[in-house]
Amino acid sequence: MHKVLLTFFIAVLLVLFGCFKLNEGGESECFPYLRINFMSTSDIDSVQFYLNGEQVCIEEANFDGLECLNCEKGMRMFGVLCRISEADDFFSSLTYDKECVLSEDYPIWRIYECLIDEREKRDIDSSRLDIYVHTNNGKKNVEPDFLIQVGNHYNIMSEEDAARWNSYSNSTMNAYYRGYGLSKPWTLDKCHDGFCFASKSTLKKEFCYEK
Repeated sequence: MHKVLLTFFIAVLLVLFGCFKLNEGGESECFPYLRINFMSTSDIDSVQFYLNGEQVCIEEANFDGLECLNCEKGMRMFGVLCRISEADDFFSSLTYDKECVLSEDYPIWRIYECLIDEREKRDIDSSRLDIYVHTNNGKKNVEPDFLIQVGNHYNIMSEEDAARWNSYSNSTMNAYYRGYGLSKPWTLDKCHDGFCFASKSTLKKEFCYEK
């Protein structure tokens, strides 16, 4: 099973607090951005993200404190949600010293996240999104039939996983929903070609860096 990257949770904190400065009192420059999650209960080898035919979020984010050292092509992260005790009736974010306790109601949720902004002068608004999902059975292309808009956070999953995800209560998903408000924040946009696409507006419309 994949390790959870601590950078996944660092990135959540960075986005929640909006624009940040690497040094107190320093000037910052801000850019429109969007976040894309591909979520699955299946065992997946890797997920690749493309905007308008260009691959983004290529490398796993590497942080020095709050500064990402290799995010010119976007911030790529991986996270896991699962139950870590049979006494629990909720999902937890898996840590290095824990193991998942699995059941039909509590599978492992794998979260592949891509956060991309316009820092490299690319225009990402109204972009065409392609996701390539690699498994033991080969490669699957997932492409929504609508254009991706900046300022949004997208959740993409199979129709089967979407039905399961939407059946969970806030308390069951507390570890995940903590970062997104007290209630389910996602609006189901549509399902297409076996996958469902949900979105919500991000708390902040820009991501900022020290000049």
